[in-house]
Amino acid sequence: MFIFNRKKLSPEIEAIWEEVKNKGYRKRALLALIRKVEPLRRRAWRELLRQRPSNEDLREVMSSSAELRMAAWRQLLRQKPTSYDFKNILEYIEPLRVKAWRRLRWSGVTNLELCDIIRYVKPYREKAWRKLMWQGVTPDDLVYLIIHVPELRDASWEKLKKDKPEPEDLYNVMNSVESLRREAWHVFEKKRPTNEYLRKIIVNIVELRDEAWEDFLRLRPDNYNLTMIMHDVPELRYRAWTVFEKNNPGNEDLRYILKNIETLRDLAWDKLNVHGMTNKDLCFIIRDVPSLADKAWRRLKKQGPNRDELVFVTKYSRDFRREAEKMLDEIKLKRKQEDVVTKIKNL
Repeated sequence: MFIFNRKKLSPEIEAIWEEVKNKGYRKRALLALIRKVEPLRRRAWRELLRQRPSNEDLREVMSSSAELRMAAWRQLLRQKPTSYDFKNILEYIEPLRVKAWRRLRWSGVTNLELCDIIRYVKPYREKAWRKLMWQGVTPDDLVYLIIHVPELRDASWEKLKKDKPEPEDLYNVMNSVESLRREAWHVFEKKRPTNEYLRKIIVNIVELRDEAWEDFLRLRPDNYNLTMIMHDVPELRYRAWTVFEKNNPGNEDLRYILKNIETLRDLAWDKLNVHGMTNKDLCFIIRDVPSLADKAWRRLKKQGPNRDELVFVTKYSRDFRREAEKMLDEIKLKRKQEDVVTKIKNL
């Protein structure tokens, strides 16, 4: 049982307590007193208990007050603690590590929590590793350890290779661990990777870019992945465009290039022109590509915009709003005239 001794406090300290009291004994204020104001620590603890502290509150008390640590620990055990509570204590509250580990082992600890212990709590790394192996390690766990725990990198990598890793696992290893990059690439190639994974390597892993590009070309790349390469890898931009152009790209693909890849803008405009530039294409160019807006507006007027297309222009273009509004007025007037003619004919 924890024994509290009443002490006579200075007026200044009592004034602090009165202020906390007048504000309704807020939990954060009580925790701050426990952490910072030693003369009020026990009083704040008693009030905190009356308010039914959360497990997080109790962990904060354990962390900030050696005096109240065991009292907070006992209170936590009464409140159905979770494996996360024990993991957190093991990670941040060294004096309670032995107790926390004993409880953690049988508390339904998750693989991710064990991986965090392996990463952050070095004295318990070997125990957590054995527990993880016994519990059933997954490829995700192994990739996490390969990336974040160099001491277990080799063992985790060997285990991952035996467990038939997915392309995503291998990509994450290649992207994050330079020392395993080449070896992981050779395993990755045997998995018959998709265009998407090869594109991710081309974009993000310079060391493997040339090999990935060659494999990518052999797979008859689709326009979406080619477009992303053109956008993200300037050095491959024109080579990717050559392949893209042969793939008979759609107008939407070409509009994306017009909007987002300035160095290919002229080529995309010419290709779109050959395809047959629709009024919809021109409206989006007016909105999204300022450098071509004037050219697209002239083209749109020549092709004859309908009411909806003119409304679109008034909404998204300041430069052509007045002219588009005038054209809308002319359409309205024409409709009125047509209505009058129709009524006369029906007399």
